[in-house]
Amino acid sequence: MAKSFDDLATRAEKNWSVDEQRVHDAAAKSWSQPALSAATGIQQSEISRIESGAANPTVATISKLADALDLKLSLTPQH
Repeated sequence: MAKSFDDLATRAEKNWSVDEQRVHDAAAKSWSQPALSAATGIQQSEISRIESGAANPTVATISKLADALDLKLSLTPQH
């Protein structure tokens, strides 16, 4: 049985970290992909892939997004 995109997206979102959810929520509330692209220098297509969970963004990319969205980025090593 085929899954709908919404079902797949909902399942993917359940695995997001708190920071990933905050970035998504902030972007969804106040930024279009083209506007976020213009503010960060990140290609709109890459932002789309990040939103859909199809990309594995670098720390530099996440940092640019966090800066544009006025979010604090902190990295915590896993033990």
